[in-house]
Amino acid sequence: MRHMILIAALAVCAVPAAAHAQPVSVPSSGLSDAIVEPFFQALKQGDVALGLKRLTQDAPRLAARVAESDELPKQIEGAIRSYGAIQSWEQIETVPLGTMLRRDTWLVQHRDFVTRWRFIYVRTAAGWTLTSFVFDDQAPSWFD
Repeated sequence: MRHMILIAALAVCAVPAAAHAQPVSVPSSGLSDAIVEPFFQALKQGDVALGLKRLTQDAPRLAARVAESDELPKQIEGAIRSYGAIQSWEQIETVPLGTMLRRDTWLVQHRDFVTRWRFIYVRTAAGWTLTSFVFDDQAPSWFD
């Protein structure tokens, strides 16, 4: 069984770069922890709706896309039903793409399996914001 969710950014407003833009560091893992921990905690308690609300509370574009998706909560609930309750989670990787994008990868331990979750952050004029996420259960491909 394959569970794959992708909430793609429909459009990201580009901010014109200054002629001599200063380097901007990617956010520390503390940013990701503050966003992702409450999400996974709600999923662990079995409350997918609360988890999605927590995940998107500071990401209005993502929140709008999540609100439009009837399938997203069902797919998350399906993964929990298939693999058992969430037991724990850990961040395993952070990959920056220049100074404007970042992808954090987390492994989530269910009772009977592990899923991988990826969260994409983009730097905007207002700061770093979560723009999309995906999860899957294709463990053999995780080592590629």
